[in-house]
Amino acid sequence: MNLNVNLVIFSAPKKYISRDIRMLTIPNFCDKELTDDLLETYEIQNALYNITEESISSIISLLSRCHSPNTINHLPLLFSQALLYRRHNAKLFSSLLLQIYENPSIRWIFFNIKTFIFSKKSFIEPILFPYEISRIHILRLCYDLGLIELKEVIQFCQTLKSFKREYRFQAIFIYFWFLQEIYENDTQFAQSMFYFTLHKTKKHLLKHVFELILNNLREIKENKWKKFHDLLNFGYFEESLAGFILKDNCDSLQALLSSSNINFNEILFPSFFYPFTVQYNQFNLSVFSAFCGSVKCFKFLYLNNMNNIPLNKYFELNEIEAAVCGGNAEILHLCQQNHQNSKALGLAAEFHYNEIFDWIHESTNEEISSKVLDMAVKSNNIYVLVNYFDLIPVWDFETVRQSLMLDSSAVFRFMVSSKKFNVFHTVNSFGWNIFQFMNIYKSEEEKIFVSKLAEKVANDSIDKINEITKS
Repeated sequence: MNLNVNLVIFSAPKKYISRDIRMLTIPNFCDKELTDDLLETYEIQNALYNITEESISSIISLLSRCHSPNTINHLPLLFSQALLYRRHNAKLFSSLLLQIYENPSIRWIFFNIKTFIFSKKSFIEPILFPYEISRIHILRLCYDLGLIELKEVIQFCQTLKSFKREYRFQAIFIYFWFLQEIYENDTQFAQSMFYFTLHKTKKHLLKHVFELILNNLREIKENKWKKFHDLLNFGYFEESLAGFILKDNCDSLQALLSSSNINFNEILFPSFFYPFTVQYNQFNLSVFSAFCGSVKCFKFLYLNNMNNIPLNKYFELNEIEAAVCGGNAEILHLCQQNHQNSKALGLAAEFHYNEIFDWIHESTNEEISSKVLDMAVKSNNIYVLVNYFDLIPVWDFETVRQSLMLDSSAVFRFMVSSKKFNVFHTVNSFGWNIFQFMNIYKSEEEKIFVSKLAEKVANDSIDKINEITKS
C-alpha cells in the first residue's frame, strides 16, 4: 500500500537519527572539576545511549580513560539509566557488562555496579519505580552472565522482605525478575513472596500491573517457563499483540487482529519487565507502536485510521509524544500533523534524543519550562541542561530536589553552582531548604560541597551588604 501524507507546520528531522556526538558548551561559572565531570559524563552517556555491537570496544576504551572521581562513582547510575531508556538494547548492555568484567583494568566498574544493584532503597515512590526496576534488570543480566550467584540474589531478597514495609517493593521487583529461579530453588520462600506481594500491593496505585503477573503465574510457568523468558527478553509475551509490535512483526499483528476477537480498540497494559511503561496506565495500539519505534506496525495502524481513535483519560501519551519516546523520525513525520504537545519536548530530553529535542525547539521556539527541565533531570541529560542554560531563567526547587533523589551528581552541582538557584530558598510547610533534603538523599561529600557553596553565597551577600552600607 502507498501512504500519502501531507506534512504541515514543520518537518521532522531526517529519517534516521544521527549517532554523532553533539557539541557541549560549558558556561564560564563551572570550575575545572565540574567541567571535567560534565564533559566526561556527557561523552559516556552518548556512547551508552547509542550503543551498537560495533561500538562496544570503543566504549570499553572510553571507560578505561575515565578519570573524574565523580563520574567514576556514578557510572552504575549512568548504565542503569541508559538501560531504562534503551530497553531494546538489553543484549548489547549484557555484552558490554561481560567485557567490562573480563577486562582486568576496568573490572572495578563491575564491582561498583554490583554494589549499586545490591544497595537497599527504602520507601520507593511510584515515580521512581522505573529506575528501581532498571537496577533489578541489571542484576538479572549479571546473573544470566554468571557474574552473580543465585544465593546472593535470594539472600538479598530475603533480607529486604524481612523489613516487611521499608524495602517491600525492592523485594517484590526481585521476586518478579527471578520467578523461575526462586520457585525451583526455594518453594517455601516463593509461596511466602507470592502472598507477601498480594498483601502489600492490594491497595497500590499499580495494583492492576502487579496482578497481571500474580494472576497469570500458572501460564507463565508453562512450557518450562517460556513466557517468563519472553518477559525477560522482550518485556512482554512474544506471541501477543505487544510482542508482535515490539518486534515490528506487522504480518503477525495483522493475522492476529483479523483472526480473533481482538480489535483495533484493544488496550495494552504496562509491564514491570519493560520498566518505563509503568509510568502509564495503558496504551492503545498505535501509541504503543510509536512508543516502540515500530514503523511497519504503526503505518498499518495509521492506514486503518487507528490514529483517529480518541484518547481517553487513561492514555497519558498521544502518538507524537510516544513517537518521541521511540525515537523513530519516520513515525514523527506521520504523527506531527495531528498532534502538537509541549510534553514532546520534555520526552525528547528524558529519552536522550537530543537531535529531536533541538528540532522541536527550533521548529516551535517552545519555552524551556520547569516541566521540561524536570524530565531532563530524570535521565541526567547533560546536553539539554547545559546547552540550553542561557534560556533557563531559574532552577525550580523541585527540579533541584529531583536531582538529589536520582543521584544526578554532576547535574545537581551544575544547578546549585549557577546563580539561577538560591540555596537558601525554602519550600513546603516545614520550611525546608536544600540542606534538609541533602540529609535525606546525599552523601557526606556532596553535603560538604553544598555547605561550602552556601558559605560562599552567604559571604558574597555580606560583602554586597557592606558595599551598600559604605556607599
